Amino acid sequence: MKTWQTTFTPTIGNPYIKEYFTPTSIFFDIETTGFSAARNQVYMIGYALQTDGRICITQLFAECPDQEQEILSAFLELLSQYDTLISFNGTGFDVPFLKGRCAYHQIPEQLDSFCHLDIYKQLSKYKTILNLDNLKQKTLEEFLGIARDDLYSGGDLISIYLEYAKLSSGENYNFIEPHRNNHKKVENPADSTDTCTLPKAHRNHGNSKNAALSPQDACALLKLHNYEDIKGMIQLLSLLSYSRFFGGHFQVSSWETRSWNTYEGTKGWELILYLKPDLPFPKPFTCTLGKLYISVSRNQAESCTSGSCNQAESCTSASRNRAESCTSASCNQVEPYASGLCHQVTLRIELFTGELKYFYPNYKDYYYLPAEDTALHKSVAAYVDRNYRTQATAATCYCKKSGRFLPQYQDLFSPAFKQNYNDKTSWFELTEAFTENKENLNKYAMHFINYSFSL
Repeated sequence: MKTWQTTFTPTIGNPYIKEYFTPTSIFFDIETTGFSAARNQVYMIGYALQTDGRICITQLFAECPDQEQEILSAFLELLSQYDTLISFNGTGFDVPFLKGRCAYHQIPEQLDSFCHLDIYKQLSKYKTILNLDNLKQKTLEEFLGIARDDLYSGGDLISIYLEYAKLSSGENYNFIEPHRNNHKKVENPADSTDTCTLPKAHRNHGNSKNAALSPQDACALLKLHNYEDIKGMIQLLSLLSYSRFFGGHFQVSSWETRSWNTYEGTKGWELILYLKPDLPFPKPFTCTLGKLYISVSRNQAESCTSGSCNQAESCTSASRNRAESCTSASCNQVEPYASGLCHQVTLRIELFTGELKYFYPNYKDYYYLPAEDTALHKSVAAYVDRNYRTQATAATCYCKKSGRFLPQYQDLFSPAFKQNYNDKTSWFELTEAFTENKENLNKYAMHFINYSFSL
């Protein structure tokens, strides 16, 4: 079994590492000879730990299939010091595969006892929001602008490992590098304690096909791929800020109302809520979810110019705080990682201005007055001439109110108003009592976001 270790210092003030990468958590990723734990094997386990402000990536490499049990045992022994696993699709692949191989070797394991932060699972609902074709790790890294030296997938390298493993049994090897177009210059992971260097063929062969690899070259390719998977996972922690935000981890910092002109040239009004996420976004994005338009960018979004109240749309935008005041004792203490991140989201919600109806719940206790187009309780309407009143129905048992109203898709705030009795969308009046209550503002912002995701 080979063991490689590489250490590096993360960026000062990285809020994502501070939030997720605790001293009791461990990143891990496995490399296998196939997808089936019953027919294939684990040949490498990489993991990352944080100690004294530095991150150490360790890779356990089985030079031949007979060493699989050794790397499994070494990894499981290490896990006894930790309580949280962090992976990319580890709940779907890595953990079940490890459990299967441990069962094969009759190695006791308690993998199900750990807390597990699966980055892939956390981001599974946000592919559309981030405008991504898929949620593969390399796709997410490209979204964040993370450059890789590794050019291959785990599947590409299976044949390389199988050829390398023949060395342990004294067989002849025939290393052929998997063909990939548009190769770029590659550098080796820094400060590695192993003598495995990046193959010259990988660095220099351009677009040549079937380049021959030495055993050292093959070893370096296998090592590099797993190393960058682990390091990339750590960098993907920043994407969890999106799932945290849409999960309600924000506060409304302020609000305002603003007028705007509709396409028809009439004047409309909108409520603008300024939200501060508890973790900043690493990158701007734009998407549309039903009636919710979301834009996280460096610039303030344009005003919403949507249509009628039945199609009230909210627009969210975010702007980057280009310069934040220094709030520490010394400006030298400002955390540099925070600069350039998206710290503010603006939620725009169209107001309905006009007249809506409040429907009384007990219509049998009311009379409807057609001339006044309103309902009165029978204790009062009994004094109205019979010719000017009828028994109210559920659809006619209402009173009317004029004002400015906000849409809601379940009755969170009362009284709830509608245009018609069977409308699914209700409205509540925009009042000072509502806007002066931060709890109400947070509750409403979360309600609108949740509704948009349900469409």
